[in-house]
Amino acid sequence: MIIIFLLFYLLTPILMTPFIIFLLIYSEKYTKIYSFLLSFNIGIIGYYFVPPINFDLFRHFLKLDELSTLSLIDALQYNQSPLVIENLWFYAIALIGDYGLLPLGAITLSYYFVIVITVEYCKSRKISKIYILTAILLILSWYQLINPMSGVRFSTALSLSAYGIYKIY
Repeated sequence: MIIIFLLFYLLTPILMTPFIIFLLIYSEKYTKIYSFLLSFNIGIIGYYFVPPINFDLFRHFLKLDELSTLSLIDALQYNQSPLVIENLWFYAIALIGDYGLLPLGAITLSYYFVIVITVEYCKSRKISKIYILTAILLILSWYQLINPMSGVRFSTALSLSAYGIYKIY
């Protein structure tokens, strides 16, 4: 079943979004796969986003231009940011040369962790499926896409921290 679904997903990922939400709610297995596919579909929007000059994402793209000329050691010691993981993430994207991967990754990770937390919590508390659907639709409508798209570091760190806290407690 999952293999057939993934084949259809590869053909038309955006059209499969309602089916992903349906399977996310009604399937007991593969919750994390469906959460990833839903968040990846949202991330596709960020992949094609061209930021205005006043967005943080524009400055990140300029940083990617600078990092693409450096070696790995120089990129890790890049003086504009002391955050080694950020420099490594940005350097990998700069080497690939496809800057749309930066907002795609940030949006996918941010939405993934928020959706997984919501669905796992609702299913562990045996909450009605209509309420799970309502929660997912509220997340998709209230969690503004521009925040993880432009503020890639903050939104990714916030959702990852929330997931870590959820798993601990």
